[in-house]
Amino acid sequence: MNARLHAAGFSQGQAQLVYDLAEELVIPAVREVLAEEAAQAQVRRLCDRFGGPEKWRETARQLGAWGRAHLPANTFRVLSCDYEGVLAMHRMMSGSEPDLMGDGGRATPPPGESELRRMMDDPRYWRDHEPGYVKRVTEGFRRLYPD
Repeated sequence: MNARLHAAGFSQGQAQLVYDLAEELVIPAVREVLAEEAAQAQVRRLCDRFGGPEKWRETARQLGAWGRAHLPANTFRVLSCDYEGVLAMHRMMSGSEPDLMGDGGRATPPPGESELRRMMDDPRYWRDHEPGYVKRVTEGFRRLYPD
């Protein structure tokens, strides 16, 4: 490249300016395009995993609401940026993984009947039949009303 720039009459300083501009403007633009493509690939994987774009949009909405309510902001941000992080958050939301609230491993009290009835109104229970979520409701009633 140096030979071509010098053959075109560029001085060493002008050639260096071309390199500096490429580093400042072109490389970040290429990185941005690659990052956007990687993000779209992850969204496609999530759509496939959750049953299509509409189902993924609904799950993403639920994950967003749950994550903002139950996770530290930085943890939510980090988990939201990655396919594996989203799956981990989905497992936590479904009740099959411990939460990350930093409660020192103390068990949270079981939900009461009114909370369980509110959980039954959630689409994850009545429409989606998410196994982890349904299990939480079922086990909650078992604790409240043992055989």
